[in-house]
Amino acid sequence: MKKLSNINISYKSIRTANTILLLCLFFTVLMLAVVTASGKSVPALSEEQKENKLSVEIQKQLAQGVGEMNFPISAKKLYTQRKFKEIWLNPENGAKQTWDAMLMIDCVLQYGLNHNDFHPNELLYSTLHDILERPNTIAIESQARFDIILTDAMLTFVNYLHYGKFNPQFPPGKLDRYDLPVFSAINHLKASLAAKEFQQHILAAQPQATAYRNLQHQLYLYTGLYAGDCYEIPESDIRKVAMNMERLRWADSNEKYAIQINIPSFLLQFYHSGIIDSFKVIVGKPAAATPTAMTSIASFTIAPEKAVSAKIFTGKILPEAIRNADYLKQHHYLIYNDAGQLLRPNTPYLIKIKEHSHRYLAKQTYACGEPLGIAAFPFRSLSKISMHGVSKTSLFNRENRALSNGCIKIKDPARLAALLYASGHPQNKSVLNQAIAARQTRTFYLKDPIGVRITYLTCEVKDGELITYNDVYNLDKTLEAAMYGSVQPSLAKK
Repeated sequence: MKKLSNINISYKSIRTANTILLLCLFFTVLMLAVVTASGKSVPALSEEQKENKLSVEIQKQLAQGVGEMNFPISAKKLYTQRKFKEIWLNPENGAKQTWDAMLMIDCVLQYGLNHNDFHPNELLYSTLHDILERPNTIAIESQARFDIILTDAMLTFVNYLHYGKFNPQFPPGKLDRYDLPVFSAINHLKASLAAKEFQQHILAAQPQATAYRNLQHQLYLYTGLYAGDCYEIPESDIRKVAMNMERLRWADSNEKYAIQINIPSFLLQFYHSGIIDSFKVIVGKPAAATPTAMTSIASFTIAPEKAVSAKIFTGKILPEAIRNADYLKQHHYLIYNDAGQLLRPNTPYLIKIKEHSHRYLAKQTYACGEPLGIAAFPFRSLSKISMHGVSKTSLFNRENRALSNGCIKIKDPARLAALLYASGHPQNKSVLNQAIAARQTRTFYLKDPIGVRITYLTCEVKDGELITYNDVYNLDKTLEAAMYGSVQPSLAKK
């Protein structure tokens, strides 16, 4: 019996041990399940829940300041208009526009822009792929950040395509702070998102001038097609094309320019009726540089004269003319009586004029210290320089024609006057011809002002070939250093 009792006790001990073991196994499995569950992604949110959560996070980040943005005010304004709804991470609209935006940013070199300005360390294809394909593996904070940064990159792209990065009149900070009536990157991006052809609409922000389009195509060949075919393109050529595209962005606006005057090429081109008429010009020497500008011409004067003040007439001109018989001719002065008659006074007559100077008037066919020639074309918004003819035409035979005191001298100004007047007043050409033949001082008004663009382009594309010009004011080095942080030796020598 004693032995049996020992057996029963052992059996009970074994059963108890087995129960404890089962309980341990149960809790072990339970803990493993909890641990495994904690390592898995959170349950997937519905699209509505996801959008709301993403919008809230976008609003939060914009309120706190995202940092490292080029146009933070513009981005916040755009998202506010959209009630902070994401722009690029919405699968309902498909992802084509998003990938197109990434592709354009990846190819900014083809537009003469710097890839470092477009958040290259954050806007990665792999990150976008994970967000779109496996959104539950990417934190909502990271998704919001990606959407905001891609928006900033596209606003940067649009602004830099249209205005350029180093535009002296419209720098990036000004574009971000103020709503400009001419062109808004926010409105352009919104319209592009609604357009059928997203990429084409975005790229329409670029200047439409032929000179710009030619340079942009050349840069596409240099950085895209030729690079892929293993052509060796000098870095200096790529930079020069990009710099002059930047300059053309500064000069572009919605206004059409019929006249372009390019300082480095010493050339004026008049575009009319599908025809281009070219004129050699003389521009300011480096010490008196002709400025780049966007202006217009509303009139021109044949045999132009400039009235001289009474004080200068009596205090300087008459005394000098009495002492020197050639003074009036040397300084291009003409004397009129109060009836408007042109006089040719000798020395005794000049003495009598001096005694009654209030009855006479002096005029000068002169501006910028230079003779005005047969015609003068005043710029409407520029008072310090003018465009006019010249008496010494041999100067146009020189290769370097940076010779004036800032004004623009044009070869054959009578021909330009006839072309301008014929476009609006073809029936009155005889009146103009008579004034030119008689050298009669007369002002002619154009039917509509003619837009004029004065540019500083050190290269252009003609018939598919890149043509370079001398950097007469030595401006390339400054712009190159701003755009690239260094100067190519090949450019520095020019």
